Amino acid sequence: MNTFVKIPGWLKVIILLIPIFIVGYLLYANFIQNQEFNYFYDIGSPEDSLKPYLAPLNRTSEIINNYRNINHRLVYFNIPYTKGSENMLVTVKFLTDLNNSFSLGIKNNIGWNYTWTNFDNYLPQEDDWVIAERLFSLSGSYPEKNKLSLSFDIIELSKNPENSTFFIDWINITVYKPGVFS
Repeated sequence: MNTFVKIPGWLKVIILLIPIFIVGYLLYANFIQNQEFNYFYDIGSPEDSLKPYLAPLNRTSEIINNYRNINHRLVYFNIPYTKGSENMLVTVKFLTDLNNSFSLGIKNNIGWNYTWTNFDNYLPQEDDWVIAERLFSLSGSYPEKNKLSLSFDIIELSKNPENSTFFIDWINITVYKPGVFS
């Protein structure tokens, strides 16, 4: 004796619509919608002490009052990279006795090839700290293993690194990836 339970038509429709809705949402969220990724690096934080953000370590000081002093012209760090990203806004809070001029390099090829751009927007803060901010294009960048290598170049440190200070408190990076129809 067969015992079939007849499933109402409206329930069949709902059962079919659920996977279609899930797939549609995933397509929209990952491809159609504009995306924004934010990466905050608290230099001198407990996370930074366990796995330092800036490298190589011999070019930065030990942690001093929750920040680090850069003592060499070039320091590097990596950010996660999502294919199709177009630009990024980089904001840095720092304290220095040098002029505020420094550059950010974005890796653009195999080896040690970087495209350099100066920061040009400085917002003075309390206690002589300064916030610098700049929008950078990611066209021509060269990510490796889903990471993008960035470098700070503080040219003034090559002249007299022993008697200069360039403290970094934090780095905030917002990466923008447009949707398919943007």
